[in-house]
Amino acid sequence: MVALNDSTLLNLKPAHIKDLESSGLIKEQMALVGHFSVRKQQAQDHIGYALAGLIFVYSDLDGEPYLKSDGKPFYRIKPDWEEDSKTQKSPKYLSPRGQGNRPYFSRAVNWNLIAKRPEVDLFEVEGEKKSDCLCFHGQPTIGFSGVSGWVDKTPRPGEPKLENSRSLPELDVIKWRKRKVYQCYDSDIIEKLPVQDALFQRALDLHSKGAHPYLMLLPNETDGSKNGPDDFVVRHGIEAFRVLTRAAQHSIIWKGKSKEKQSVLNLFEPSSHCKALMAWSVLKETWAFRPSVGWYEWQCTHWKLRTPEEFEQILTQFMDAQNWIERSSGLITSVVRELRSRLLVRDKEWSPVDKLVFLNGTLFIASGQFNQAHNPLDRITKIRPYNFDLSAKCPIWLKFLNEATGGDRHVVELIQAWLLYAILPKPKDRKAEIEKSLDLFGPKRTGKGTVLEVSIQLVGPENIGPASPETFKSAVGLGQLIDKDLAVDTDSSGFLENIGAYNKVVSNEPVEVKKLYCDSYTTRLGVAVVRAYNSFIPVPDGSEGLDRRLTVIPFRHQPKIIDVELGEKLRTELPGIFTWAWSVSTAEMKRRILWAGSINAVAEASIERFESNNPEFRFLSEVFPYGREGIKAGDLYQSYNTWCRDNNHQPKSQVKFR
Repeated sequence: MVALNDSTLLNLKPAHIKDLESSGLIKEQMALVGHFSVRKQQAQDHIGYALAGLIFVYSDLDGEPYLKSDGKPFYRIKPDWEEDSKTQKSPKYLSPRGQGNRPYFSRAVNWNLIAKRPEVDLFEVEGEKKSDCLCFHGQPTIGFSGVSGWVDKTPRPGEPKLENSRSLPELDVIKWRKRKVYQCYDSDIIEKLPVQDALFQRALDLHSKGAHPYLMLLPNETDGSKNGPDDFVVRHGIEAFRVLTRAAQHSIIWKGKSKEKQSVLNLFEPSSHCKALMAWSVLKETWAFRPSVGWYEWQCTHWKLRTPEEFEQILTQFMDAQNWIERSSGLITSVVRELRSRLLVRDKEWSPVDKLVFLNGTLFIASGQFNQAHNPLDRITKIRPYNFDLSAKCPIWLKFLNEATGGDRHVVELIQAWLLYAILPKPKDRKAEIEKSLDLFGPKRTGKGTVLEVSIQLVGPENIGPASPETFKSAVGLGQLIDKDLAVDTDSSGFLENIGAYNKVVSNEPVEVKKLYCDSYTTRLGVAVVRAYNSFIPVPDGSEGLDRRLTVIPFRHQPKIIDVELGEKLRTELPGIFTWAWSVSTAEMKRRILWAGSINAVAEASIERFESNNPEFRFLSEVFPYGREGIKAGDLYQSYNTWCRDNNHQPKSQVKFR
């Protein structure tokens, strides 16, 4: 590779640099191959056409220019038709008049060495840029001026006049015998019979020289856009190109007893394996399969879970774009099965805990660095649906909190810590350091719903799962929390029957989950649980494990003036609310949540909740506040029954009461 300096590229216009870049060439590579821009008069001198454009330099194996009959170098040009309004747009490329064709040997490789070594595979393409692209990626490639550019009938110096076309004599320097040669042309060859015939004729010529010609099929894009070899490499990478190389089939098929030679394209569609490889090569940047969960599609910012039907719809569109006819259920099943294997990304690689994604980029949590980009290889499935902006403020939010909490600074700081806890990704390989869930308790219009809605918007509505009593009853219910950050019950009611499952989710212990169409499996969900309610939710006896996991924040202050636009105003402050929560250190966040019981308002609400779920305790504290010695069990139970009747409670049986 040559070193680049300012003068090296003076002969390339910005538009031509951009054109070469679209084929995957960087500026240092452009300098090495030597293509250059010309004005009209220069083009007239070089190739006989008064057309400005991009000149492609042709050289022999030693890097010396091929010469025309007038002794000048042989070039080809890509005209700038748009610059000449008087000229009707015509061929995309032009060769010198009356000079025939030449093979294009890119200066990116050592052709003298390659020509002598038949064990080195060769590629043949249409066009110089495609040849340069593949050569710079380590795939020695000969470029032709067209699908029939490997022949002409223009005599070289010392040759007599030719009546018929023949293989270019410049190709004779290649040792063809026993060499694999991959014919790799644009993806739309399946639609062009003349192109197919030209490829077959070249395959026969290669076979006659002892070479082994292979036809390499490139796929169209799902939307029908075609791919040349350079387009494909730019879009999908050289490794995908090499995988398709391994799936290439011999260009010639010997059919019947007569051993008649036929083109492989004339006989059948690609095999299901080849179809799966071609689909994989195009879909691998935008689709991935997660075991036990399903298909994900890249959204340019994050990965989104899709249904099997949605994936098969895209696969069908891809097949339509290739003009494949066969669509049997067996074929689809076979292709989908192979694609699941090829696009599989293991569960541990999803949703890393060290990054947060926003609309405008990615935040690295440990360092606090922000990158204005999104990387699909991060395998992030959640996005905060607003911009990251450390300069943003949230005055409306802070004013609301002050009013909703009655100016209780400690409660406000606890809410701040909880928002940060909800935002941060949770580790999936260990128990939670903070084994707490959050309950927002109080009458209507006291602000708890607003706090909950801000929590949802801050985390992102797509990252919210349910936290109703039904959620914790089954693996299917818990399956709704896969890939979620927050489990929410906006108006909790009913009876929380399965406390064990609730406690495991809060503590991030393994639980059995099941997604539709998938088998059940065990995992740590890594979600924070938040509920809001007007009256306390009853739970079964023996809920001590639940009691220590609940943090109850009371809301008792109704605003003097109702602001009907408050929700919309707070949504505009989301970047500022995030910055406010982010300003708390992780250590301080843990301290505030774990020591929330020391806040008077929280302690009082927790006692109130405990008494509501344990009326026996309330009975004893009200009827026997100082205790009573010597009371008989039967008399105590009778007092308990009377108290329950007076306070509208259903009494327990005498056995359970004891």
